[in-house]
Amino acid sequence: MANRLSRELDHWYVLRGRELEVFASSSILAKSAPHLGTRSRKATRAHKETEQYLRYVLDSFPQFERLVLANANGEPLVEVGDGNPVPKDLLAATTPSMETN
Repeated sequence: MANRLSRELDHWYVLRGRELEVFASSSILAKSAPHLGTRSRKATRAHKETEQYLRYVLDSFPQFERLVLANANGEPLVEVGDGNPVPKDLLAATTPSMETN
């Protein structure tokens, strides 16, 4: 029974990871992300568009309680959802580093 439960949990996490990959590849985020955290005129609009998109995702997928868009250093740029913010150390540790070729 424990083995089956372990497989089911693994499958659940794989599905959530795939969902997040789909959300992260949205054209809204692709257009907005470069302006987030900057002092450009487009930064405010980008933040609003990103927040609106992430709220749409939360409303559509109740399995997520909170979504965070972070920069390459793991610093949160936009957070939506209920509950406590993700601890900065945890967010930094789980943010994939950007590698250049």
